[in-house]
Amino acid sequence: SRATYFIEPLSTVDENNELNLLLKDEKEEERRILLDLTTRIRAKAGEISLAVEVLGYLDLVFAKAKCARIFNGSIPLLNDQGRWQLRQARHPLLDSRSAVPIDLLLAEGQSTLIITGANTGGKTVALKTLGLLTLMAQCGIPIPAAEGSEAAVFNKIFADIGDEQSLQDNLSTFSAWVQTASRIIKETTGSSLVLMDEVGGGTDPNEGAALTMALIDELRNRGAKTVVTTHLNLIKAYGAIHPDVVNVSVEFNPDTLRPTYRLIYGLPGESYALPMAEKWGFDHGLIERASAYLGEGDRKVGKLLQSLERTQQEIEAKRQETERLQREAAASRKEAEALLLKARREVESLLAQSRDEARALVQRAKDNLREMINEFKAKGRTDIHRLSQAIRAEEEKINCLAWGAPQEELAGGRKQKGRPNPGFAENFKTLGQLGEALAPNSGQRKKPIQSARPALIHYQIPAAAREIKVIGLRVAEALPLVDKAIDEAFLGGLKEIDVIHGAGTGKLRTAIREYLRDHACVKQFLPGVPGRGGDGVTVVEIGPAPPAVSSGRRLRKNSTEQG
Repeated sequence: SRATYFIEPLSTVDENNELNLLLKDEKEEERRILLDLTTRIRAKAGEISLAVEVLGYLDLVFAKAKCARIFNGSIPLLNDQGRWQLRQARHPLLDSRSAVPIDLLLAEGQSTLIITGANTGGKTVALKTLGLLTLMAQCGIPIPAAEGSEAAVFNKIFADIGDEQSLQDNLSTFSAWVQTASRIIKETTGSSLVLMDEVGGGTDPNEGAALTMALIDELRNRGAKTVVTTHLNLIKAYGAIHPDVVNVSVEFNPDTLRPTYRLIYGLPGESYALPMAEKWGFDHGLIERASAYLGEGDRKVGKLLQSLERTQQEIEAKRQETERLQREAAASRKEAEALLLKARREVESLLAQSRDEARALVQRAKDNLREMINEFKAKGRTDIHRLSQAIRAEEEKINCLAWGAPQEELAGGRKQKGRPNPGFAENFKTLGQLGEALAPNSGQRKKPIQSARPALIHYQIPAAAREIKVIGLRVAEALPLVDKAIDEAFLGGLKEIDVIHGAGTGKLRTAIREYLRDHACVKQFLPGVPGRGGDGVTVVEIGPAPPAVSSGRRLRKNSTEQG
């Protein structure tokens, strides 16, 4: 039967029994010690819980501070009126050294932003930046934006970004969009922010535009703030005829066919689909045939928008040049005022010194004259009264010279030239006039000290694996590994990873896919193709969706469970 038999020698029976008893005693002692430790800890449960709570709060504060240092963040002003002014804003996941900052603005009395423009121009990034920075501000996290920025506080934030089509749920691009939009309408209030990317797509452009405009009407009527991106001309026209709706375009250089990633307010943008298609590989002849299919009206509208963009770029360049000249003029004026103030102080110092010297001279002259009077008196001169009058006249002249009192002529009708009067510096209105009067040696002007560049903290993103094997693991063991792999793939910039769980009974596969369905960093997932593992593999598409997306998914899941 090929069975295995174990034989215990009789001489080892007693020793083996003793060993088992000792092991049992050891376990009993371990249990007693653990029970005693547990009892002691239970007596301090309140203090331990409080310590854990305080440490958790401190950890949160330090994490926010570290985040602010990494992103060079600032604390924005908050309001509940639904307006925002995010200056020089950047998406936190973009490299701050190379990312182009944008201005996200919505003034009081405005309700909707319609962002249009060329593909790859930054429309979706602007949408995500607004949603993510708004959530960060509401969580008390410093945002990557300029000082003085202002963010709005909302009770609910809805986001429809990316294609939600699903083979498993039998949803096309359009039907998925309709379902998402309908859920948003049902739950939107006057304190809601709605972000929708590429609205009205996946169907006839005219009908899609009509549905989108009706959707925006409903959101405006409810008092919600809305930001949408689109390429549809009808929606661009909608933004031009409603005063509370603002057209925003992503700037594009038609000469280089490159976006500048700046936002221009008050102007719709051209999509530049044909030039971009030629840049990305379409043959020129094919582009010409496509252009011929466009109607005359479409061509004129496209040329008009391109002309407006060029004009706007020229105006913006002139505005920037004007601001630069104004800054230089202000700096020069400030420097001139500082020099003038310094010169006036030097003049006042010289005047004070001159007055002291004049007083000393006057005092010496008075002493000498008094000696002369006494000498005259001692010799019995009879013209002492006349001499005394002459002395007083001379004293008045000396006083006028010392104190700068107005006088016509001194010493024989000639004007005296000498020390300046008090208030001398106030007689000159400009630095040039004062310099000509004083002719000082100004010396070398010191160059301004350039301020030090801000410190940067470099963070090395860990390498991410393109697949993870969880075959043979229990559900509780596999899910944390899958979550970690998704996080690393998201940070590493991977588009998709393979989760290899095997076929088996299907319990592990079902649990993993249920977990992926509500994961904030999962765009979608599909079973592997026959050459890629089949149903024993789940291909997960990673998407840099903001927290609002995962919140929306959880909300939809809860709504489905309640229904």
